[in-house]
Amino acid sequence: MIERDTPMGQLLHMARPLSVRTEACLTCHSEPYDAPQALTRTYGTTNGFGWKLHETIGAQILTVPMAVAFKAARDAYVKALIILAATFAIAFIVMNLLLHYAIIAPIKRLSAMAEAVSLGQMDVESYIKPGKDEISALSVAFNRMRESLKQAIGMIKRSLRRNAVPAVRAPAIVRRPGPARQCVFQLVGSAPHFRRCHPRA
Repeated sequence: MIERDTPMGQLLHMARPLSVRTEACLTCHSEPYDAPQALTRTYGTTNGFGWKLHETIGAQILTVPMAVAFKAARDAYVKALIILAATFAIAFIVMNLLLHYAIIAPIKRLSAMAEAVSLGQMDVESYIKPGKDEISALSVAFNRMRESLKQAIGMIKRSLRRNAVPAVRAPAIVRRPGPARQCVFQLVGSAPHFRRCHPRA
C-alpha cells in the first residue's frame, strides 16, 4: 500500500500482481483459435491471448481516497467513545442505586432508630433489613439491644414502684405549754414521733 498526495487530496494505492496459476486459464487465453468462439466473437482475437503458465500478465490496482479512510476511522472512534461513555454512565447510575438501597438507606433508618431510642422513645417502629449481609446483621443486633434495653428499663421501674418508701417530712418543732421547755417531734408518715425536749434559752 502506498500513500500519495494529489490535488484531490491523499490517496491510498494498493496493487498486487495477476499471474496465471492454473492451466484452466489457458483454455481461453492461450491462442485465439483455441478459445471458445463465443469469447472471440464478443471480445475479438487481438488482446487477452498468448498467456503462459506462471506468467504475470497484469496488476490489480485499487485506489481509495484517504478522506474515506479517515472518515471511517473517525466515525469508529466517535462511536467507541459514545459506547464507552454510555457504559460508564450506566455503571455509575447502577452503582449509585445499589449503594443507596443496599447501604445508605438502611443505615439512615438505623440511625433514626438509634436517635429515637437515645431520647427514650422505646416504642419506635423496629426495622430489620432483609438479607444476610453486614447491614442486616447490624439491624438484627440493634433491634435485639433495643428490646433488651426496653425490658431492663421496665424491670427497673417495677422494682422502684415495689420498693418505694413514704416521703419523710422535715422535723417539726412543737411547743408544749410551759415557759421553760421546748420539744421536737418528727412526722413519719402521718404519725408524729417524739425526738427530744430541752430547756428554752
